[in-house]
Amino acid sequence: MTRDEILADIQRAISENAIKLDLSEKNIREELPTEIGHLHSLKELNLSNNHGVKLPAEIGQLRSLTSLNLFQSHVPFLPPEIGKLQALTRLDLSLNILVKLPDELFQLRSLTMLDLSGNYLESLPKQIGQLEALIEFYFLENPIETLPPEIGKLRFLKKLGLGLTCLETLPPEIGNLSHLTSLDLHATHQLKELPAEIGQLKSLKELYLHFNRLKALPPEIGKLNSLTKLNLSGNQLEILPNEIGLLHSLNALGLSKNQLRKLPSEIGNISLLKELTLANNRLENLPAEIGQLHLLPEIDLSNNQLISLPKEIGFLKNLTKLALAKNKLQALPYEVSQLEHLEMLDLSDNPIAALPNSFNQLKNLLILDLRNTPISNSEVPAFIRQSDGIYFSRYISEILGRLNLNPKCEYIYDHLKNILTRPERRAD
Repeated sequence: MTRDEILADIQRAISENAIKLDLSEKNIREELPTEIGHLHSLKELNLSNNHGVKLPAEIGQLRSLTSLNLFQSHVPFLPPEIGKLQALTRLDLSLNILVKLPDELFQLRSLTMLDLSGNYLESLPKQIGQLEALIEFYFLENPIETLPPEIGKLRFLKKLGLGLTCLETLPPEIGNLSHLTSLDLHATHQLKELPAEIGQLKSLKELYLHFNRLKALPPEIGKLNSLTKLNLSGNQLEILPNEIGLLHSLNALGLSKNQLRKLPSEIGNISLLKELTLANNRLENLPAEIGQLHLLPEIDLSNNQLISLPKEIGFLKNLTKLALAKNKLQALPYEVSQLEHLEMLDLSDNPIAALPNSFNQLKNLLILDLRNTPISNSEVPAFIRQSDGIYFSRYISEILGRLNLNPKCEYIYDHLKNILTRPERRAD
């Protein structure tokens, strides 16, 4: 879009006394015409997805502006006049090339949403504490290593995004954010511990801590009574505090890719849990209390060191998928046969030598994966070998030929995506 075309759009908006102006995706590569300052009634200005937008000083004359969107527009700097936009409530500066913020930015006391994600900001000025009206603040994907204590002054903040940064610690003042409902700290890759004050976030519902360097959790984690989602995957956790069992509102818990050797028995107290991932740990056994998680529809225990399963596994009546690949299981307890809703059972890469005949109780079983196990065809229960409703996977490329399955059973199992496709039954 040429400068003359941009100017024409602005002049048209001036003549119409416009309250909205959309200049997104116009390939703007220069400073906006100074006439932009004549849009005295303008409330929303969208300049997203451009290629080098520069704001003139006259931007500060837009005293009615409430929303300014500069998402992914290669903005190199902000003029100090940005601080004159006292009506501004939403400011999106994400995915730009900012390396510094003007002090005047922190004069925008009406801001409720500020997104600075995806820039090159190495620090967050302590003046952030002046933006006391903020409800949402996103600072993801910036090379910041520390947070100023003043972050704790944002007492109305509900959503805080700090993932993909270089944060090594959190200030104890983080605990002052009593209205916070969502805290994203994923993939900082440097965060090694959480302050005890994390337990003061009584309104917190979502806590994302995956792909960090956490080796332990403070016991105060158990004070997060409102927490519904907790992702701790991809850390270095060797043990969980017993207080994890106090998270009675939790329905999703990610623990895959850690170094856990055991689970506390208190995990059975998280009775609302519907999502639990434990793959890629060092678990040698499971507590009997795992059977108290009655709402679990699936559980992934792949790539652990499990030698056996507790008989209480049979209490997981809602379980449809049970992934046990790459463990050290030599046998299954009879109680697995009580999982009446089980549709998928992955036992591949285990030294398991036989299946209990009680497996005929698994009426809904669709997929049984026994690849790389000592089980021979003769040791597979007859009802499985003869079924036209179970896809028995050992050697994917020659499954039908080698195991002589019923030809009507032509399921295709994508092991990585758990996609099950069943063609229409052919007429006899």
